[in-house]
Order: sequence, then C-alpha cells, then structure tokens
Amino acid sequence: MEKIDHVILLDIDGVLISTFPMWKSDDLDKDGYSKFNQVWTANLKDLLAVNPNTQLVISSSRRIGKSIERLEEIFAFRGIKHKIIDKVPDPEETHLSRKIELTQYIEKQQLKNFLIIDDDISLLDLPEAYAAQLVLTKYREGFNKERLKKAFSIINKWSR
Repeated sequence: MEKIDHVILLDIDGVLISTFPMWKSDDLDKDGYSKFNQVWTANLKDLLAVNPNTQLVISSSRRIGKSIERLEEIFAFRGIKHKIIDKVPDPEETHLSRKIELTQYIEKQQLKNFLIIDDDISLLDLPEAYAAQLVLTKYREGFNKERLKKAFSIINKWSR
C-alpha cells in the first residue's frame, strides 16, 4: 500500500450509530444495514467536504469480515461518498483492545496527520502524541457539533 496521510480513523458505534438501549437491535435501513444517525452523519459529511483530501480508514469492530468495497457501499447508501482507503486489519485469533489496534496501525503506517473519532474510553490511555489527535464521542451523543468543532481544530493543525 502507498503511504497514506491526512487520515480519519473512524469508529461507527457511538459515532454514527447509537442504538438505545444498547441491548436493543439496531434499526435497519433499506439496504439491510444499521441506520446511521442523520445529524451525526451530516457532521461527518461537513468535515469531509471542507477537507476533501482527507482519507477514511475504518477502525470500528463493524469492519470485521467486511471488505473495503462493502464498507464503501454502506457509507455511500447513507450519503457518505468519500473513498475508504483502508480498514484496521481484522483481528487474528485474539481481539486486541481498540487502543492497541490503533497504536499498531498508526505506527505501521507511520501516520503523521491523523484524527481518531471513536467512543472507546480505553483510548484515553493512548500515548500523548496520539491522544492529542482523538475526538472522543459519547455513545448517546455521537459525532455532534461539539465533537465536529474539535475535529476541525485538530485537522487545521495538520501540516499541509
């Protein structure tokens, strides 16, 4: 794979989807996949529209067993037509914490300009340089306007 840069490492649950209560099954969209929250999706679309050269990498556990092409279909159906260039590798025999998955991915790809959008609180223990690139959402609040503003502030500091 070619060198990637200007990357959003994107989770889905708690960022674009928030089924409540958590034990309840997701509401399905017409394509048979879970519905995304329309407001949070619009916020992501705004972020991508202002930063069209930013690349998407899916870090969500919902990536497991899905091709990049399938993930692009899911996102495109919901109006996010931005190219997905990669996903964090599927776990092998053992599942790693999101913190370890992301740390390994960032280091392997030697990412410099990246943004993590996720609701996993284990990410609060990321190395300091990585934690500064984190927009931590809350499961029931998702990628709201406050988180969008923080995402813009991080991306605006990237070297161009």
